[in-house]
Amino acid sequence: MKQELIIRNLKEKSELFSDISEQDINDMIKESNRMDFKRNEKIIFEKESQDFFGILLKGTCQVYKVINNKEVPISTLSEGDFFGEISLVLNTKRTASIKALSSVIILTVKKQQFLNQIQNNSVLSNQLLRVLCSRLAKTSIQMSTGVRESLKAQTNYSL
Repeated sequence: MKQELIIRNLKEKSELFSDISEQDINDMIKESNRMDFKRNEKIIFEKESQDFFGILLKGTCQVYKVINNKEVPISTLSEGDFFGEISLVLNTKRTASIKALSSVIILTVKKQQFLNQIQNNSVLSNQLLRVLCSRLAKTSIQMSTGVRESLKAQTNYSL
């Protein structure tokens, strides 16, 4: 994919990049690498250390956690979505696993490049904060609904 097309697609399809200038997007992805994955191929593994921020350019992926040896879906990523920011910002291991649900193309940005960009670009930092807060709110709602359903099942009460 050509750089101009990638930038245009990110501005159109990504919450993170919609308000970011084309030059700033170019600065972030200029030293990125492309990775291709086939359907069901694992992209990242929970509790592993990896040093890249991923941007999904093509396809869909499933974010999941392994609980009692079963893959428990958390969310689905589509074109323009991103992942890996939590472990890079907090300097921790990956918090979930990701696998390709279709043929996938990912752009990877090295950790230091990503951290430099969010440190030096307040618009990008604010967008990242907005998206992360939105994800947190959605996860909180999902968890409270799950807890409510679990309690109902255990007690046969309606909450």
